[in-house]
Amino acid sequence: ELGRIFRENLKGTKDANSYFVISSVTRTEKQQKEIKKAYPNAATKGKSTHSYGVSFDISKMMYKSSCENSLKSLEQALSEMQSQEKLLICPEKGCIHITIIS
Repeated sequence: ELGRIFRENLKGTKDANSYFVISSVTRTEKQQKEIKKAYPNAATKGKSTHSYGVSFDISKMMYKSSCENSLKSLEQALSEMQSQEKLLICPEKGCIHITIIS
């Protein structure tokens, strides 16, 4: 749904084929510990919402002509879904952490 709204926002522009890269959809407790050890502020201690597959990170934006247009489209899509209480947004250093709530 997020991708669909994102693409709809870019329809008819030079960046219509832009996409965002999703990372860290699920993590084991071992992976969580390794991330916490390497990046103390980048992961919670123990289980996280990534442990249950309800969170993911958007780590990168791929675009043809304008990062600004593509990023604005993503922000609009995220804002729309957050206002509908479908997800929570948590900007982090180097990524955007998203938690699905409905």
